[in-house]
Amino acid sequence: MSYVRISVTAFCVALAGCPSNNSSSSPVSVGAAPAADTAAAMSKTSASEVALSSVSGSVADTDGVNTELASNDAGSRWHDLADLLGLAPSRALAAPTACPVLSNTTLADCSAGKLTLKLDGCQYERLNKSFAKPVWMGSKLLDFGASCPKRLALVTDLTRTVGDGTERTAADGVVLKIDTSTASGYDSTIAPSPSGGTHVTKSASGRSIEILGIHYVAEKSATDSTKLWDHTVSTASPVDVKIESDGTRLVSGTVTVQHNLAKFTAKAELADVAFDALKCGCLPISGSVTTTLTGSRTGTETLDITACGQGTYTDDKGVKSTIVLTHCL
Repeated sequence: MSYVRISVTAFCVALAGCPSNNSSSSPVSVGAAPAADTAAAMSKTSASEVALSSVSGSVADTDGVNTELASNDAGSRWHDLADLLGLAPSRALAAPTACPVLSNTTLADCSAGKLTLKLDGCQYERLNKSFAKPVWMGSKLLDFGASCPKRLALVTDLTRTVGDGTERTAADGVVLKIDTSTASGYDSTIAPSPSGGTHVTKSASGRSIEILGIHYVAEKSATDSTKLWDHTVSTASPVDVKIESDGTRLVSGTVTVQHNLAKFTAKAELADVAFDALKCGCLPISGSVTTTLTGSRTGTETLDITACGQGTYTDDKGVKSTIVLTHCL
């Protein structure tokens, strides 16, 4: 997984479009329309986008922002409560049954520090009562440690994983399979092979996000298992999230993305990537990502965030393009 023009991934593990409105009455302009969530778009996702998408979803989750609702299409508004992995499904593919999200209400079902959110052919519901496009199957598993918190505000430690068979089907039929329990990754220099989901710790001054391991595989359809892409996302050390006095989140750290089909590894360094949920939901508003490629591809690519959900991407050959970030995984 991401973003995805993608992705995915990456997490968040999943996804859909770019918000044009936020929780206030003022629209957030994103300029160009979001990239379509199609096989063609997903196959072109850069390593920088995949890494940033996974981090964006984790930042949003810890702040109680539903990542799928936050990143779907123009006209959607932000939801105040959390969906712990983010993402969402389609009326065209399933009955409009709302997927469960992490909230003070669902916390009542927590037992012995663990909560399961079942995804049974559901779609994530937007604040305007419409449904996001992808259809979800499987489950999201939330581990709060020794005991269950009584309110979202009391959550200080959380490990997020998914259950067996968790997948998200886009409107065009592309199936994104997400696995956090099985070790994955072609790169033998990364040991042990990543698995375990995402671990987030919270403090008054910030957050610490450790991506233990997420495996994203996009297949052409439910009846055609042709792989469009296969990514393993992890961090060697936790990504740091600093909370500024105005509420902005500044994220710095390195995320590793293994391209398991193409056999190259990307190490994406995030430098003061800023998030402001009131202005841009789960998508970044400024900052930069510098990604170093090794393996079958070498070189450096950069992604400079120029505005809400927008950026200038420079590939490893120096070719620049303007992109619209569409996913928080």
